[in-house]
Amino acid sequence: MNQFRPLAVLLGAASLALLSNPGMATLLPLKQIVAAIITPAPAPPPTPLPPLAPLPPLAPLPVLGTQSNLPPPAGALVAEQVIVAADGSAVRHYLLHTPAAATGQKLPLVLVFHGYSQNAQQMANSASGQVWRLMADNLVPDRLVMATTGPFYVAFLNGATPARLGSGTQAIGSWNDCDAERVNNLSTANDVAFAKAVVAQMGDKIDTSRVYAYGMSNGATMVLRLGREAGDVIAAIAAISGVDPQPVNDECVETADGVPARRPALIVHGTADAYVPYANSCATLPGLLATTCRLGHAETIAAWKSKSGPTLASDAAGRVPPKAIYPKAVSARPVSVAIDATSLSCVQHLSALAFDGPSPLVVGGQLVPATPSDVRIQDCVITGGGHLEPSVLTYAGVAVEATFGKQNNDVESAVLAWQFFRRHTK
Repeated sequence: MNQFRPLAVLLGAASLALLSNPGMATLLPLKQIVAAIITPAPAPPPTPLPPLAPLPPLAPLPVLGTQSNLPPPAGALVAEQVIVAADGSAVRHYLLHTPAAATGQKLPLVLVFHGYSQNAQQMANSASGQVWRLMADNLVPDRLVMATTGPFYVAFLNGATPARLGSGTQAIGSWNDCDAERVNNLSTANDVAFAKAVVAQMGDKIDTSRVYAYGMSNGATMVLRLGREAGDVIAAIAAISGVDPQPVNDECVETADGVPARRPALIVHGTADAYVPYANSCATLPGLLATTCRLGHAETIAAWKSKSGPTLASDAAGRVPPKAIYPKAVSARPVSVAIDATSLSCVQHLSALAFDGPSPLVVGGQLVPATPSDVRIQDCVITGGGHLEPSVLTYAGVAVEATFGKQNNDVESAVLAWQFFRRHTK
């Protein structure tokens, strides 16, 4: 076709010359046709987001047994939605808690992910969800936090289950975590893009160096994915009762978006968890529809250590990073219920780079971080614990424990996560 190009150029030039002559009235219709062809059509207006369903009021923090005397959250909880371009312009929903003390300064943001077959509304109304909101408002007693908390924003994201369940902040959903077994998690939505879209929508309201992700169960495996694939956005994660899939069904991309290592992680797991087993497993588990293969807790910790930059196991003298054993707390268990028999201990895996040189910091024969950010991984084990978030303020109840295993009442999971988060910036 190249032999016709000079003729096409010549005809095009002649046509443009004729069309530019104001005296050629008979060519005006042709001139308009050509102008319509070469002038780009205006962009269509953006499709308006559908109206949000009204948000029912949240119940007060449920406390059984010993009363906590906590006030209700002071900040507002509002239903929000965002278009996720990477999902083909899918509309996704979340609940945003804006602290009462937000006065225009850029604040941290905590993304909270619910468990499998739950929703954002249920998570915001759970014990940990209420405590997240109270901490954001700086209303949690010092006896639990021992440090300044808020103000910060909390976004409770809602999972999706395409072609099966509805959308919205009250729709039951699940998360597309790293597990490639679609029969179980039901979702193929791009939830990494969803999390990033929420962060982007917050804009200049937030300190983008202090964006964190907290999740329980399926939400925990989702935040583990964020710690691997969204390191350009997330500063640190906290996973309660969640582990990585085994390599045979792990579809995650390691260290995406130019981030050289996984993000700092708090990983908490009960040794008697029947839903997400503490040990390596490849079985059909309660509530799932097909066989799934997961790493155990120890193997997940090992994987994070191997891909989080160099961590320190011990120094030349055999001294190890500190291990914290949490004392028994005054819990909300009624006196008629047996005392909590579980125990919680946490080991800090420190950045080896912090100990380059002859004089590592030692306290009581244990290595300690020189700065809070030196703690790359916090490995917490609940001996005898089941598939429940630990809580000092609330007791799940006998019936819930009969289904999900024993609940630890030595620490508040949201408080434990915030104490880890505030060490880290991106």
